[in-house]
Amino acid sequence: MYPNRYIYKGYLLLARLSTAPEGANGSGPAFTATLDIRKASQPDDPGFTYPVPAFANAADAAVAYALSPAQAIDTAIGHGIDILATLFAPDPSRQEV
Repeated sequence: MYPNRYIYKGYLLLARLSTAPEGANGSGPAFTATLDIRKASQPDDPGFTYPVPAFANAADAAVAYALSPAQAIDTAIGHGIDILATLFAPDPSRQEV
């Protein structure tokens, strides 16, 4: 489980939790989250806000909501780690010979 604020590769990942509309998952409370990414050295910079793909498809309620706040935060922070890992992945075309 990730905390709400997580530093990865010099960037602050911040999950912003939201409560889904009443009855969204049919059996109880449901949650979504968005993700803010900003440089850890500049915490006051607004950075960038990203939607979390797992919560983007509201038509599919089984996928569009988390059953707990911790699950929503974990999903959002995991998505942020994936974004940064992709941005900072080594470029295979620049291999040294």
